[in-house]
Amino acid sequence: MKADRENDSLIDGIIRILEESKLQSRDLNPQTMLLLLRRKLASTSATYRCYELLDSYLIVGFLSSIYDMYFNYHITPLSRQELDKSNIKDEFRNMIKREFEWLSRTHFDDDYILLYKELKGEMSTLSQIAEVIEETELEEIESEIVKSIGRATDGVLDELKKITSELLENILSEVKEKRSIKALEDCIRKYAKEKHSQIVGWP
Repeated sequence: MKADRENDSLIDGIIRILEESKLQSRDLNPQTMLLLLRRKLASTSATYRCYELLDSYLIVGFLSSIYDMYFNYHITPLSRQELDKSNIKDEFRNMIKREFEWLSRTHFDDDYILLYKELKGEMSTLSQIAEVIEETELEEIESEIVKSIGRATDGVLDELKKITSELLENILSEVKEKRSIKALEDCIRKYAKEKHSQIVGWP
């Protein structure tokens, strides 16, 4: 009986964590959301001495890596699309778009703010362009680059937020129905495998 009560308390605690995470996911960026979820799972595991939760903790960490892969996969094409909407001359725009090939999560801070100085230092195109135009025009080009990447970043994050919301909704439904740690782990594992296959292209 005591074991049943402890299990019920544990499951109720996990459900509360998932419900809180679902609410927070509307305002937090996806990686921060996963980090908080991992911390809460780890804390719950320690509180209840429930080592079975550690598997879910590790899979959420794996999912975090998948999110970075998703971001890297989409940020370049979306940034190019957004730059196409700018008033930058075609010859300059095409040169800059080629440099976008190397855009990745490493060019952003934890809050997905572009680290433009670092990116600029890697873009040899800008120094070439600077040799043939006025400084004010170069500043306008740089402003368009930052705006384009910013809009692309918002687009990728919106998709990741939808993915996170769907994940939390599915997990919450499974845990409420089956009331088990295994249901939590199985649901996260299945979702992580599906997203990995979608991005990488193989099981």
